[in-house]
Amino acid sequence: MNPAPELANPTRAVRLLHGALVGGLAMSGAVFVLVRRLSLGPTFPLPPILAFVLAGFTIIVVLLAARIVRPTIPDRQVDQSSDAYWSDAIRRGRALILWAMTEGSGLVAVIGYYLTGVPATAIAYAVALGTLIMFRPSRLEATGAA
Repeated sequence: MNPAPELANPTRAVRLLHGALVGGLAMSGAVFVLVRRLSLGPTFPLPPILAFVLAGFTIIVVLLAARIVRPTIPDRQVDQSSDAYWSDAIRRGRALILWAMTEGSGLVAVIGYYLTGVPATAIAYAVALGTLIMFRPSRLEATGAA
């Protein structure tokens, strides 16, 4: 089994990846809301209960990410640099799982808003986007000394 490849600048790579996920989710939300506003959404009727199912799914996945996945990512040691912290492939993988769960659930919510137009899905999308922003790399590596 081959070990994970070494990154030249792991902190920059992780921050760039997180920024791309946040930017992608924000742009997706803007596009779906704009299309919904301009064309009034899909032409086939959907039951409003679908919106509440999708919003509930989004909130549950965000809570699972925050309560189960986030605690598995240890804080950075006081004497450890950011690059040393993010050099660990397991730590990067867990952070990626956290971010992917949060972004994916946000996409489910914004698609639910596009399909139904119910504000509950827009609120769930905002919660997912806010959570993804909150779990930025500098926050994940925060030491207890701060």
